[in-house]
Amino acid sequence: MNVVIMGAGLSGLVCAITLEKNGITPTIFEKRDQTGDRFVNGEIMLDILNRPVEDGIAHLAVEYGIYLKPTSAIQKLKLYSKNEKAVIEGHLGFSNIRGRVQNLFESQLEQQTKSPIYFNSNKTYAQLLSEYTHVIMATGDGDDVAETKFPK
Repeated sequence: MNVVIMGAGLSGLVCAITLEKNGITPTIFEKRDQTGDRFVNGEIMLDILNRPVEDGIAHLAVEYGIYLKPTSAIQKLKLYSKNEKAVIEGHLGFSNIRGRVQNLFESQLEQQTKSPIYFNSNKTYAQLLSEYTHVIMATGDGDDVAETKFPK
């Protein structure tokens, strides 16, 4: 089996790590010059949204052997509406910074994969399909999928 992954973002890198754990070493092509989002932004992962999983970061490590270190833990959440205010405290989840910053999730995943990554690639699905038996699209760009002509 000769597998290629289009995209070295979160999905593509996790896919590569999972394949490696199952004895398959894919090749990864990324159209940008490095891993990571183009824009710096923040995100939060609230454990309450992932029930029944209580700690999404620990769950990824225990169940899938994927290790991520978020920017910080969220211990307090203040909610405001027009007439009310509420405060929730305890282990609520994590915050993370995305973009081209140190220790972003994509960089952490890139360090965990053994698969070769080719940056600045402009290869299309059709080109890769002619060279590989399996092509996994993990580009994060809906236009890539919309423009692709899949074989029947």
